[in-house]
Amino acid sequence: MGAGSQSAENAGADVISTDTTGAGVSGADIISTDIASTDAASTDAASTDIASTDAASTGIISTDITGPAGATVDNVTLTVRPTSLRVMASPCGGKTLDVGIHNSASVDVYADVLFLPAAPLTVVPNVVSSYLPAGYTLHAPVRVGAPLGSAAGNLSVVVRSGRTAGTGPTVTVPVTLTTPPTGAGANIAPRARASASSTHSGFTPCGALDGNTNSDDWQVATGWNDATSGVFPDWFNATFSQSYLVSRVVVRTLNSTRYPASRYGLRDWDVQVPSGTTWRTVASVRGNTAGVVTSRFTQVRTTAIRIAVRDSNDHKYSRIIEVEIYA
Repeated sequence: MGAGSQSAENAGADVISTDTTGAGVSGADIISTDIASTDAASTDAASTDIASTDAASTGIISTDITGPAGATVDNVTLTVRPTSLRVMASPCGGKTLDVGIHNSASVDVYADVLFLPAAPLTVVPNVVSSYLPAGYTLHAPVRVGAPLGSAAGNLSVVVRSGRTAGTGPTVTVPVTLTTPPTGAGANIAPRARASASSTHSGFTPCGALDGNTNSDDWQVATGWNDATSGVFPDWFNATFSQSYLVSRVVVRTLNSTRYPASRYGLRDWDVQVPSGTTWRTVASVRGNTAGVVTSRFTQVRTTAIRIAVRDSNDHKYSRIIEVEIYA
């Protein structure tokens, strides 16, 4: 798959309602499916943080699920991967669980799965409700996060099966909740909300503020890619809830063996801060071919940083792995 070509996704939607064509519709905090043969494993695939573990190392449970004719079967299992998470209490610090719901019975069944986070953790969605044909496995991505300002701690998310109140067997996923770095010299970017001029399917703006600086995870777990091929300028914003002193911004653009920065990375961009109703440039980069570029400028107090991209080395897409912001 090319650096600007991704599969369709429903990242950020709280509802995935699927018919036999696999079309997605967004709405409330529920995934409700009616699936004949399509597989939801591709949903939100690019923004997940899922370990490649086998079933022997994951949480698997069996539960009683009511079939269409009112029969009770005990051949529905839940597989939760990864088996533990490390989440940062920040706007872009969440991680994704992949919940596999499998019907190994010879009859079609209906299944509900509830997600019960310990406070202050949040989950989206909090319920998955699905019709499962015999032998079918539904993969549901569940985003686990926590609001900025939450205290660090060892918490958990309970994954519970059951048609009504969720009284079936459970899987408990341990969650280590961390907080953004503080003190002199700390990167304050994790405290910001991410937004962008456009975002390609398979990516989210948060991919550039999630702390992952590995270009090998491009299209899999991190990064931001705009959605307007060959059209510039593009912009990426990191916006804070309060003002900070800033004098240094680090931009990490796509740079891997497969996608070197000299061919696919950002070429020309400006670092900007808000000024009334417009943006003021505090640093500029031109003709770049490197994967990591540090821009230094006179310290300014600001509530946001914008990376205004003027061109990339392939003249097609803006691709950012991570933005770091320092005082």
